[in-house]
Amino acid sequence: AVQKDLLWFAVETSLHAMNMVRNADAQEYKTIGSISASEITACIADYSNNVWIGTHDGLAVKTKDGFKVFTKENGLPDNAINAITPLKNGKLWVGTDGGACVYQAGTWTSYTVDKGLCGSKVRAIAADNDNTMWFGTDKGISSLTAGQWTTHSMKTGLSWNDTKVLAC
Repeated sequence: AVQKDLLWFAVETSLHAMNMVRNADAQEYKTIGSISASEITACIADYSNNVWIGTHDGLAVKTKDGFKVFTKENGLPDNAINAITPLKNGKLWVGTDGGACVYQAGTWTSYTVDKGLCGSKVRAIAADNDNTMWFGTDKGISSLTAGQWTTHSMKTGLSWNDTKVLAC
């Protein structure tokens, strides 16, 4: 992820932030708030220049005061984070092993199989130009348009259900 002049990247055991302009040594984070930095699964900068980090133990956002951590206790459907997708309107979509959720105005809203997702393990999230959200899951692809869910799977023509990457 790129945040202003910082390049954020993860290696096997830690998270790093390197100043690309000054070519300075990278700052290393072995922990991200209360969670380990050894199992980072996603890292992205949102449109407000916040850096979000997904791990197997939860989600964190880098603030001026350090890291703020979100887990199931804060409203995530699961602690295992697979995908993070920020939108220009300020919403942040997160894919987990237990479903998807959206963060807006300090509140999490979860979407699970019971609410329309075709699979619980959400590995990829994308937004298209028509405001449709797309979710790649272990059971196919779900799309959400104006509150209506549609499932795309092998039953409806996909060559395989287990979807790992999406792009719009």
